[in-house]
Amino acid sequence: MTAGVVFKEIGGQGKQASLNADHQFYPASLYKLFTTLYLATEIAQGHIDPNSQILPGKTIANCMELMIVVSDNNCPKAVAQTYGWSAIDSTAKSRGFAATSLNGVLSTTPNDVANFLTALDNGSLLSPADSSTLLAECNAKFTAAPYRLAHRAAR
Repeated sequence: MTAGVVFKEIGGQGKQASLNADHQFYPASLYKLFTTLYLATEIAQGHIDPNSQILPGKTIANCMELMIVVSDNNCPKAVAQTYGWSAIDSTAKSRGFAATSLNGVLSTTPNDVANFLTALDNGSLLSPADSSTLLAECNAKFTAAPYRLAHRAAR
């Protein structure tokens, strides 16, 4: 079994280390970051209304939050069925995530994920407001009680 990881220091001296950073892996729930990127991009361009319903009782905006905070699976499936994996894939590639594939067999690399998160953190991925929202959702995901308990147990 092959493992891959990228560590990047945010700020400071920008130190980094990696192992198999360009190896293709199944993204598990990380593909939801790229799905959210697609939606945020299309909303910013006025192509998608964030208040439009995509699932019963769920708007696009609701789904963007649910995909990140609770790792909802129905929302990204509905986004892909509505707009197409090829559109999501095209957005990822146009934003520089060339090693990520979201059309067909899902795959990404540790480098693409690290570059996504770095660009999100430094504000070059989305508008300042969208960056703040997505960062807050990511922080909510990783400060939830079950994660904190699992993280502490792993120490």
